[in-house]
Amino acid sequence: MEKHDAKRHEVLHHLEEEGSVSREAIRRVSEKTGVPEADVYGVARFYDLLVRPGARVCQGLSCLLAKGDLLGSLNNRHAVSCLGQCDRAPVSLDETLNLAECGPRGAISPDNPKLPINLAGADSTNYEALALARKNGADWVIESLKSAGLQGRGGAGFPAHFKWNAVRNESATPRYVICNADEAEPGTFKDREVMLRRPHLILEGLAIAAITIDSSEIYIYTRGEFQAAASSIEAALLEAQTSLADFNFHLIRGHGAYICGEETALIESIEGKRGMPRLKPPYPTQVGLFGKPTLMNNVETLACVPGILKHGGQWFKDWEKTGLLGVEDKNGDGIIQYRA
Repeated sequence: MEKHDAKRHEVLHHLEEEGSVSREAIRRVSEKTGVPEADVYGVARFYDLLVRPGARVCQGLSCLLAKGDLLGSLNNRHAVSCLGQCDRAPVSLDETLNLAECGPRGAISPDNPKLPINLAGADSTNYEALALARKNGADWVIESLKSAGLQGRGGAGFPAHFKWNAVRNESATPRYVICNADEAEPGTFKDREVMLRRPHLILEGLAIAAITIDSSEIYIYTRGEFQAAASSIEAALLEAQTSLADFNFHLIRGHGAYICGEETALIESIEGKRGMPRLKPPYPTQVGLFGKPTLMNNVETLACVPGILKHGGQWFKDWEKTGLLGVEDKNGDGIIQYRA
């Protein structure tokens, strides 16, 4: 097992600060971290967002269908794959990776209390579910998730309680919790909306996960193109400093590598390496971040946890409509007719 180098995970941070992947920048990062220049070069060339070519014009399907003349003239120069802003098409990112909306502004979700994003209630800094988890203990939390039938919302549908319990039962310490917010599937932006609209639900779910597996170290890995969503999480952390004082939150911004949505590639990225998936087994629940047991869940999975603890598993099950227990956010883009 590779020994954890205290400086290795700083490689991407320093490269981002450099704003360049030139030979001189790579040399300086190598000197700061003690990581060989060849390794720093390999990392630097792996992540697209470390290079700043100017405006990046989205070539996702929604943007192609909605493109204007100006965007069309730029396509051949700085074309990129879907930026996850399909509800605002056509879009581009400027040199600082801030969003330049060229299409309809003010994208909305209907203000309907039965929408999945609204079922858990308004965002709150009360953190009542976290208090319940502290009071009732880890066994109660895991049993609550089991009774609700909560499955991973990142795609695999793996039972959440099973993963939480697996990490909890590992003897190695420290243990880590990671929120996978690197949402990069073309046409997908549901997690982005949860981060923008319900950041405290995510933070509370992460804190509950941490106390359940006896951890205090929490990482949130956001897609690099989602600047506003990352800022929303950061602002929520400041608002909830008192409630979350027992935890160390680490906000990590991705750098444009689609593959880092895969759990082990994401871990490699946090460690300051190229985002290459690891062979499994061992699984992250056994050997994850820095070689230690790691619990990783999707944004929406974590956001479901507070409501389950407050209202019970049956409450969550009662919303089942499609075979997936509970509720699930859906995103839609383009000109859509809906009934509220």
